[in-house]
Amino acid sequence: MDIAINVAQKRIKPNEEFVFMFLDKFYNLIEDEIITKQDIRVLIAYAKRMLYGNQISISQQDIAEELNIDKSKVSKSVAKLTKHGVFYKESRSLYMNWKFLAKGNL
Repeated sequence: MDIAINVAQKRIKPNEEFVFMFLDKFYNLIEDEIITKQDIRVLIAYAKRMLYGNQISISQQDIAEELNIDKSKVSKSVAKLTKHGVFYKESRSLYMNWKFLAKGNL
């Protein structure tokens, strides 16, 4: 059996951040009939803006403006996603549960 090994001559290091998605948890979430497309949009908007350590430091009003929806709808989505364990509160801060998504950078 022949084995080929490719070695890059130059290491490429992208500047873009990324989010790890844990597929089983995420798949179970989207299969839940209670979770709507809007809830997923809110989740992705928060995921794009969360800090390392999965802390969320953007207001619901900012998310509402970004998605062009009412703040009350963002609030309902956050409450629903919190109930499903996607978000959790520690002290006065909101965090994304790392079992669903985790922020990284190469």
